[in-house]
Amino acid sequence: MTNKWIQAYRQTPWRVQKQWIGLFTLALVLVSSVALVYLNVTTQAGNTGSQVQLLIQDANGLNRQIETDRSTLAHLTSVEEMLKRAKDMGFVPIDPGQIEYMVIPDYQPRQTAALAPAPAPEMVQAPLIRPEYTQSLWDAIFHNLFSSSTSQAKVQP
Repeated sequence: MTNKWIQAYRQTPWRVQKQWIGLFTLALVLVSSVALVYLNVTTQAGNTGSQVQLLIQDANGLNRQIETDRSTLAHLTSVEEMLKRAKDMGFVPIDPGQIEYMVIPDYQPRQTAALAPAPAPEMVQAPLIRPEYTQSLWDAIFHNLFSSSTSQAKVQP
């Protein structure tokens, strides 16, 4: 039976050629698919990179604007500028001896808020870290080795 198949392939060489053409076409489609996927990923990476650069430029511009605003605010609130603006509004410096205090009957000043009672001196503070957690790994290993060896020595006699 195998002789019939071999004879059939020998009599029709175009079948072998079709197989080679099919394999070549399949390989070509696979290679072009991989190339298209690579091209797509590369394009997306390039677009994302350019978007990141634009966002970084925007952030840098905003940081520069913030620093400019801070500089302007510092200039506007400087002592010289505040004195000049106060004089322009009609304020004049006053001598502390010229100040008159007005007594207002039934005025009660703000009370200071007591957020927590003061701790009593006799209160003993509990440690923040339990003693089990202050021991190093090596200390724990050696402690367990020596305690187990001494306990075994006591049990065996």
